[in-house]
Amino acid sequence: MTILYFTGTGNSLAAAKAIGGELISIPQAVRAGRFEFADNAIGVVFPTYCYAPPRMVRDFVGRAVLRADYRFAVATCGMIPGTASAQLQRLARSRGWQFDYTAAAIMVDNYLPLFEMGAQIASLPKKRVGAQLEHIAADIAARRRQQRRASPLDLLMTAAGRPLLYRLDRGLEARAFLVDDRCIRCGICARVCPADNITVADRVVFGDRCQNCFACLHACPRGALHLKSERSERRWRNPQTPLGELIRANSGALPDSVR
Repeated sequence: MTILYFTGTGNSLAAAKAIGGELISIPQAVRAGRFEFADNAIGVVFPTYCYAPPRMVRDFVGRAVLRADYRFAVATCGMIPGTASAQLQRLARSRGWQFDYTAAAIMVDNYLPLFEMGAQIASLPKKRVGAQLEHIAADIAARRRQQRRASPLDLLMTAAGRPLLYRLDRGLEARAFLVDDRCIRCGICARVCPADNITVADRVVFGDRCQNCFACLHACPRGALHLKSERSERRWRNPQTPLGELIRANSGALPDSVR
């Protein structure tokens, strides 16, 4: 089984690890120009940004050919996934294939302009993330074929969030970020960026390819990176995903076995 994943703070990587199989980073696949994969089962695990898959994930699935007897898509989100799975399904069908199973896991929302991270972390016990992922993994192991149905709230929030999604798709401009004097130019922000949007020399420079994953903000070991609009200085990285795994996921090379 192969799982293609996109992750910023490790939530979707943790979900992919819980499901199991060979894990392949979507940013690595995109860098390598690899959009065709074959296995007995193939899945896509991704976060939701404003009730939609990240732009890189949509672009990838819109070009991908996944040859498998069983295909699945799992969204991770902080509250509700909106119509993210249905959006990805439409892209898959445009390529001549479809997902047999779609599901969502409610985890920590890391969108700093809207959420206070302390409150998000405190809410984790109620979300029973481990139980959610166990259920999804069992469904996939049993090759269950089921589509997650969007609720009226999913539809309402997706429609309401569409203007924000249009802005997110353009990416944050460099001026949206602040770098304070705690920065030691260690380069971790650049290494966890899935879009190669950050360079570090005598200062930290942001480009125009931001994916709004906020990996750079949450991974900074000195807490030196900020958004002008953030609601929290507290940061998050999923405890199941060490920093080294995020770096390998977002700036490493595609494994030779799938080149």
